[in-house]
Amino acid sequence: MADAFQTAYRLYAKGELVMARSSLEAHLRDQPGDAPACFLLGIIDMEEGALEGGLRRLEEAASGFQPPAQLCHRAGRILFDKKNYQQAAHWLGQALARDPSLSASHFWLGNTHRLLGDCQASEQALKKAIELAPDQARAYVSLAYLYREGGRLDEAAETMMALTKGAKGQTGTFKKIAEFMVDIRRLDLAERVLSRILPEENENPEFLTRLGQIRQNLGMFDEAAQVYRRAIIRNPSSDAAYLGLSVVKKFQSPEDPDAVILRQALDNQGVDREAIICSHFALGKVMDDCRDYEQAFEHYEAANSLKSESISFDRAAFRRLVQGVKSTFSKDFFASSPKDPVAGPAPIFIVGMLRSGTTLVESIVAGHAKVFGAGELSHIEMLAKNLGRETGISGSYPGYVPMLDQAALTSAARYYLQEVSVQSAGEPYLIDKNPLNFMHLGLIAALFPNAKVIHCQRNALDTALSVYFQHFAHEANAYAYDLGDIAAVTLEYRRLMDHWYCDLPLDIFDLDYQALVKFPEKVTQRLMNYLGLDWDQDCLDFHDKERVVETASPWQVRQPLYRSSIDRWKNYQKHLGPLKEKFEKAGVL
Repeated sequence: MADAFQTAYRLYAKGELVMARSSLEAHLRDQPGDAPACFLLGIIDMEEGALEGGLRRLEEAASGFQPPAQLCHRAGRILFDKKNYQQAAHWLGQALARDPSLSASHFWLGNTHRLLGDCQASEQALKKAIELAPDQARAYVSLAYLYREGGRLDEAAETMMALTKGAKGQTGTFKKIAEFMVDIRRLDLAERVLSRILPEENENPEFLTRLGQIRQNLGMFDEAAQVYRRAIIRNPSSDAAYLGLSVVKKFQSPEDPDAVILRQALDNQGVDREAIICSHFALGKVMDDCRDYEQAFEHYEAANSLKSESISFDRAAFRRLVQGVKSTFSKDFFASSPKDPVAGPAPIFIVGMLRSGTTLVESIVAGHAKVFGAGELSHIEMLAKNLGRETGISGSYPGYVPMLDQAALTSAARYYLQEVSVQSAGEPYLIDKNPLNFMHLGLIAALFPNAKVIHCQRNALDTALSVYFQHFAHEANAYAYDLGDIAAVTLEYRRLMDHWYCDLPLDIFDLDYQALVKFPEKVTQRLMNYLGLDWDQDCLDFHDKERVVETASPWQVRQPLYRSSIDRWKNYQKHLGPLKEKFEKAGVL
């Protein structure tokens, strides 16, 4: 290359685009049409946002010389970042035509083909990137996600696990691998990865706590307790470890060694505020197990009082949101909205107030051979939040929904099904048991006109108390730390459900928690009939089935049905007078 071009290229490589441009333009005044200079100037144009003009320069210049592989690669990368994937694939391909050993070009070409929907070409390019640079983690990750998106979960897991062979000491890589395994519900592999990394990480308390949560969800309660204890020893402010240690077993005595560990946090001046809150929640559960209800409520009240100081709930805003949902999803809306369902069985949605038995019901239904329990998914909530913006419609949810056309609804439904189906093992029916989807049943009906909805109902006082006794991670549950807020949300939820019963064009199955516990076979048989499923005895033997259970009550869900949760509020009735009065006045008791 000419000296002038080399000078400009060095400036460009250092990120000095203005000086590089100035040098190239001066050179082109002396030698107009110099192809290498025009090519590099086209790249600078694209770097600065002039995509169309830059592309024209590249194409014109490339007709007069063979641009080097590195510049072709850079052009492809810029175009990838600008989401011009067709042109990105072309220039990355040009880079590889000049130098097939460029692993980075194979990597980005693989990602480009993935986004263009050419899974075969993507797989081929990513595998080549791994072959050329087996120590580069990013190609393994992209290939694993490609397999995940295609439902090839075993290959996805195998690809991510291959990373562990050369990732010694790479904490971030191990953590990414473990969370990927959690995402595809291969908790056995996530458990293996974290178990392996702990000795290298000097018993990192964050990893210990995460390992405990994974073991807890796998039903490995003794093993989970072991690592929770170690996490607390390593860091007494390991807040989630206190919660975990309290829920992996039923306590028989307040002098249980684990109860002693939980109490020690309250006397430790070095323990932070969130750990104190979690310790109070945990001790409330311990004392409830031991039937010391006065001490239990004192701990729960202390936990909620401390939590309320750092979080707030706007009752008026929630009331306005519910009213907006009711106004939007009216009979007139459903009469005029598109009704073209996507092919295949519609999802099963389990809704209700938090702590109303949704996890129990999911466990029962997922016991059926044809049903996969996907857990508490956030996909509907995210669609509600983003669908308007992504389709170019202004306004917030739910106001924009009536402006969605059939194409937008079909695309959103297919996106949802693709996202959730990759987790299943081929079962035709899938459960989404996010209880808060009661807010979005109108959107669900628009997306899936054939959806099945199971509405879990439980005694309002039992439900409210169970919410108050629980520490939640999701900010959407900010109301849970004040009995007045819980009452306000309960009443709005009841009003919204009354609206759905009146206007929603879906047949809702009402499932009474008390009836289910007292007459499990009778209620489950009715539920199977509603879902159009044959009887499967495994539904009643759900506690014996090996499956991932992500819930705030993991130990209880793996036990046979029991009745101690019915009328539990009576153990605390001296503290529930105002709440009971509100519910009686509103007619929900």
